[in-house]
Amino acid sequence: PWIAAGALMHGMAVHYFSQAFLLARQPMALVWCMLPVVAVYAVLNIALVRQYGPGGAAIAMVATQALHLVLAIILGRGHFPMPLRWATAGKAIVAAAIMLATLRWLDLPDGVPWLVAQTSLGATIYGVGALALDIAHCRARLARLLWLPA
Repeated sequence: PWIAAGALMHGMAVHYFSQAFLLARQPMALVWCMLPVVAVYAVLNIALVRQYGPGGAAIAMVATQALHLVLAIILGRGHFPMPLRWATAGKAIVAAAIMLATLRWLDLPDGVPWLVAQTSLGATIYGVGALALDIAHCRARLARLLWLPA
């Protein structure tokens, strides 16, 4: 779950909010936005990995991705404001929470085959949640894709 949370924040920061710097043609501002993130990541890894192992690395990643997301939102806004649909973001978080709760409840064993199973099951659960919550009007989009009446 820690890595999934970090990946979500990373995706939002890199694939959405950091685009503000590029759209404003200010790539050096993006570099300055990333420098504190890289520095904090290095410090946290040194501090946490020796004591906590892979769990420490996961915590360091989540903390730095949260910092990355906050900096990209705040600093990027001054270059090119990126709109955020809070209702859609909230629905995505609810779908992710349902996925997490279900996977934690199942408590599948460790190992590569089970990791593949967890990943596939997690994607399926999230997809069902996304359709149920109609995130970003995905039901209508899927209906159009499958040539079904909406």
